Parts: sequence; structure tokens; C-alpha cells
Amino acid sequence: MKSFLTAIAASTCLIVSLFAAPTAHADESYDQAVVNFQKAKETSKFFDTAYGYALFPTVGKGGIGIGAAYGKGRVYQGGAYMGDSSLTQLSIGFQLGGQAYSEIIFFKDAKAYEALKICNMLPLANRKAESLGLLDRKRLEVARAIATSPKVLFLDEVGGGLTDKEAEELVVKLSLIHRCCLP
Repeated sequence: MKSFLTAIAASTCLIVSLFAAPTAHADESYDQAVVNFQKAKETSKFFDTAYGYALFPTVGKGGIGIGAAYGKGRVYQGGAYMGDSSLTQLSIGFQLGGQAYSEIIFFKDAKAYEALKICNMLPLANRKAESLGLLDRKRLEVARAIATSPKVLFLDEVGGGLTDKEAEELVVKLSLIHRCCLP
């Protein structure tokens, strides 16, 4: 039991240090990360076809039983800076150690980018759907549906279980999506 508590305390300290540690914000780190991804054969081809991307030049990840990752990034559209984003992850399970890495998320086309943007999902683009709260999962369902260019969109399940305020927000988002993303 004592070793378990020690592991929990060490994990907590590690998680706190990840969130408290300064992240490289200099333009050079973003420029260098783009150059690295453009040189990599696995990602270079996406720069020619993607509508935009979210770039995280440094993501710190670590854990002892409980782990966390955090990184600050920027969103680009057509190579132009559009805004900031952040990447946050929490995990529980067998793990020991830490690492730093760069991550990039490509947006296939304008519809995918705009649907995620309107639904306030750009900062969450890298997260698994299971890790999202109810409202964010519903927003993701709408963004996914819009990205497929549907002729008809049924929203009975998406609208279920929302508070009045959340339902009103959904109607506003759908109106914006209809104007920008649907034929």
C-alpha cells in the first residue's frame, strides 16, 4: 500500500511538472517543426493536399502509473497562422517514463476544418471520442456528419440529453454550419 501511495504521489508531481514546465513558444520552434514534418516522407505529401493543420512543436508526456501529456500549438490554414490550440491527455495504466515529441494534425478539406472550427472542436481534434464529455461528443458527431457532405442530416440523437442552453447553442452552430458547409 505504501509503494502504491508513493507511486501516486510521484505521478502527481510528474503531472504537475508537465503542466507547469515552460513550453517553447518561439516562432523558430514552429518553423523548425514544419520543416521537419515537410522532410519526413510519411507527412510531406499531406502538406500539398491538406486544407490546414494543427502543429504542436513540443508535447511533453510522462507518467508513473498515471500519465499526462501537454503541448501548446498553432492552427494553420493554407500555411497561414489562424490561432492557438493545446493538446492535453491523461492516461491510467502500466507506464513509466517520459518523452517529448512533435505532433501535427492535418485537416483534409475546408469542410472538415470549418466543421471542427464551428463546433469548437479544433483544440480537441487529437483526442479520442471516448475521452470527451457529453457536449463535446455531440459536437464531434455533428462535425463528423457535416464533413461527409450529407444530403439529409438527422439530429434526434445529437440533440437528446442537452440542457436548454446547450440545445440553443447547437441550433446556432447548425445554422453556421448550414451557411458555410452544406450545399
